[in-house]
Amino acid sequence: SLGARAVGASPEHRTALTLFARDVGIAFQIQDDLLDLDGDERLVGKTLGRDLQKGKLTLPVIHHLATATAPLRGRTLSLLESARHLDAQHEPADLGQALLSGLRETDSIAYAQSAARELIAKAKGHLKPLPVTPARATLERLADAVTSRAY
Repeated sequence: SLGARAVGASPEHRTALTLFARDVGIAFQIQDDLLDLDGDERLVGKTLGRDLQKGKLTLPVIHHLATATAPLRGRTLSLLESARHLDAQHEPADLGQALLSGLRETDSIAYAQSAARELIAKAKGHLKPLPVTPARATLERLADAVTSRAY
């Protein structure tokens, strides 16, 4: 919005760009959370599973806890508690794989991927008031790249 204001964009265009940025940003965070669970550490460029260690409740975990059976939810909560007590010297890979298995069992990974794709579609829809220009096409490609990124 600040950039749009700086170049004299209309209020309608500023709103469109603000909404676009919000939805792309949320989708980016969902993708980042998914990569922390199931990414390739060499591509992601950081140690995976840190969200687990920090006890962060991400969209796939929230969905999983809401849809899992009571026994599976209990196992997941136990895994999450165990992950929080790992120190920086230990790899949370085993716990991460066990959690990932549970998340797949409740289709929580697919749910989060779908949510990110829906946000990207919504974000691109916000661009409709803008004229069709190379700049708009670049924003649309940038949005698409969010859910296809592996890093």
